[in-house]
Amino acid sequence: MKRLIATLGISLLAAGAQAGSLNLNSSPFPGLTLNRIKDIRADIPAPSSDVELAGPRVTLLLGAEQSNQRNPVWPGYSVFGQPILLYEAGVRSFLIAHPNPPAGYNAVLLSPQPVFEKQGAVPGLNFTFAFHFPVNGVDTFAYRYKTAGRPLQDVQTVVHERFHIYQRSAFAQRYGERGSEPDAEDLSLAALEQAALKSALLAAEPAGTSRFARQFLAVRSERYSRQPDCAAKENYEERLEGMARYVEQSLMSRPEVSGTPYDMIPYLSRALDMFPDIDSMDKSRYYTTGAAEGLLLDLAGRVEWKESVAAGSAVRDLLSLAYPLAPGEAGSVLAEAKAEHGYEKLLETGTQKATAFLAAKAAAVSAYESSPGIEWSVPSPRSLSFSAQSPNFKLGYTGTLMPKLEMFDASTEGFTLNFTDRPAILGPGAVRFHAAAAAVTLDGQPFTLSDGTYQFGTLLVAEAGLDLSVSSPGTLTVAGRKAEISYR
Repeated sequence: MKRLIATLGISLLAAGAQAGSLNLNSSPFPGLTLNRIKDIRADIPAPSSDVELAGPRVTLLLGAEQSNQRNPVWPGYSVFGQPILLYEAGVRSFLIAHPNPPAGYNAVLLSPQPVFEKQGAVPGLNFTFAFHFPVNGVDTFAYRYKTAGRPLQDVQTVVHERFHIYQRSAFAQRYGERGSEPDAEDLSLAALEQAALKSALLAAEPAGTSRFARQFLAVRSERYSRQPDCAAKENYEERLEGMARYVEQSLMSRPEVSGTPYDMIPYLSRALDMFPDIDSMDKSRYYTTGAAEGLLLDLAGRVEWKESVAAGSAVRDLLSLAYPLAPGEAGSVLAEAKAEHGYEKLLETGTQKATAFLAAKAAAVSAYESSPGIEWSVPSPRSLSFSAQSPNFKLGYTGTLMPKLEMFDASTEGFTLNFTDRPAILGPGAVRFHAAAAAVTLDGQPFTLSDGTYQFGTLLVAEAGLDLSVSSPGTLTVAGRKAEISYR
């Protein structure tokens, strides 16, 4: 009890310092005077970290939600749409807005959201975050952070990923995939798009914003006329990742949230300065372009645009309504953009990047195909997590080669697959990887792979850094250096 009172005392002092005053009459602890709090505080050694306090990450999250309640960053989104577990790996955890915390969690704050703290590890939380991590029977968003990490960046990630959970139920699904690979001209036109977007964000007057936004739309139309299959993919990613980046930055850059306010426009401008490569054209580029387009829609006063995006509209289509091109004008506006932003130089850079990427791709494919051992092809459920370093290489519609896949984790009823630090190909509905010395157990018995088709009730495949378990009836097909698993 003394520790709880001490923790509360420090928290109340911190709250009083921020508010400028402290009303003890409203305290749920009668008789707890300011002098008594000071006496308790004087007896406690200075904390080496934020164990005794709610901590900067909790404070930022609480501030973000309070700001969002006053001025919603997106209709229907709440930072605490589920309870949140913040876990300092191996040290302690904070449980926020949980209706029934497990034993061992002690109250730290009661308002504006209940916050509980517990020392020690959190079993089962092995990855950076989990969308659905059960805590005492309650679906919880869990985030693991490092002691030396940056609190603002950690909380930006929580806000971003929590928005993805919101999108799953609130957004119409418009999935898109691209089969073609960007060429030198596509990279160069994408860089031209980014230059126009940056200029639109930085324009001093609305007329300048409109002129550069129209340049962006003309360049994107040219790209889509060259490679039409990229439109659905880019619309999907800008609605998914672009809107999550927009929400994260719009909310966390508010002065009342971060405490050290920053401007969202310079942040996006720095990202738009980065010349795209073929790898970033698959996904990462659209975090920034989508967020920038959202901000331009705000600047245009399109108050209904967020509901339209949630209903399925492409962000680019809404931008074309806010900054329309006249019929037959796209060609002249494209020429204007090329002249104004130095397209010839962009094309030189794009050509160099495309040539280097294709050489790296050929080397990565060759290295994967010559990997020792058996190539396994395993069904991958919809619920999976992975972490990989760039670059990754698209193999048409058959999958994406990730030469530096650091971690893969997937599970569903009757199936689990975990592996680390090995190249893999993630395809539609399946993942492929090599295992050089795996022990195979079929229906409880050691099994030596040889060509053929085998029915099983259970299957285990294991070696250092690989665990595959199938407890549903299925089929194992072996042909040469390839093994394919299917199960019901």
